[in-house]
Amino acid sequence: MKYLPLLPLFALLVLGVLPGSARGDHWIWMDAGSLVPDPGSASHLSVVTGSPTEARRVTADQRGDYWAHAGLILPSSVGIDSVVVCYQNQGPESYITQTRLTTMLTPAFSQIIVDEGTDLQGQGSACHRVPIAELEPAGSLNLTLRFQMDPAAYVEIGAIGFHVRNVAVGIPEREYPSGLLLLQNYPNPVRGATWIQYEVREPARVTIEVYSPNGRLVRRLLDAREPAGIRRVQWDAKDDHGRPLAAGVYAYRIRIGDRVGARQMVLVP
Repeated sequence: MKYLPLLPLFALLVLGVLPGSARGDHWIWMDAGSLVPDPGSASHLSVVTGSPTEARRVTADQRGDYWAHAGLILPSSVGIDSVVVCYQNQGPESYITQTRLTTMLTPAFSQIIVDEGTDLQGQGSACHRVPIAELEPAGSLNLTLRFQMDPAAYVEIGAIGFHVRNVAVGIPEREYPSGLLLLQNYPNPVRGATWIQYEVREPARVTIEVYSPNGRLVRRLLDAREPAGIRRVQWDAKDDHGRPLAAGVYAYRIRIGDRVGARQMVLVP
């Protein structure tokens, strides 16, 4: 792919072309690094590092209809009125056909906020903006994209943006803790593997551990000093010795500096 870096280019496209980009608007931008195939599509759909590395390249080994999703970290205090997906189609045979946004209110309950069917065909770089009723996320957000794919062409997702209205750019620390933010794992329930996404607001030592239903430590996924930024780690449903674990409700705990957070996930056969 030969063009300007996707994140700056797409940001200019949105700010300069899409309607409603008045001066003073606040945008939250992130790359598509957390985009992964849905478990039901993983046997044929592949999501790998694109060009440049901020992008995610979506390919398939056979023609079909597939899903991929991304867990997103956003401040809990903001009001969101639209989501933007920036992409590039390498050929007309592969393109996005549906955009869905859900919020995870609790580990066991999710709510669909946006479910828009659209055929984003045509080659070249573009950004698609989906208006939504103003939302103040109470939990983690998941962006799900549906693709019509052909092995002859790929789609690259370059940036994901959220348009925020009537909020201060500086977010109070009491509403957006400076030490850590831990998302619900995805997918959940877990069949085979799952992703855990978190944010480090300042450099610190990070430890992520998984505990069995009876409270026993079964896996240490991470124990290292991490720079500031959004990170994710994968758990393959195995213990520290590589042995598959039994079905049940597991807990995962993160420690960043002196802050600790935890969530639950369900492992199924």
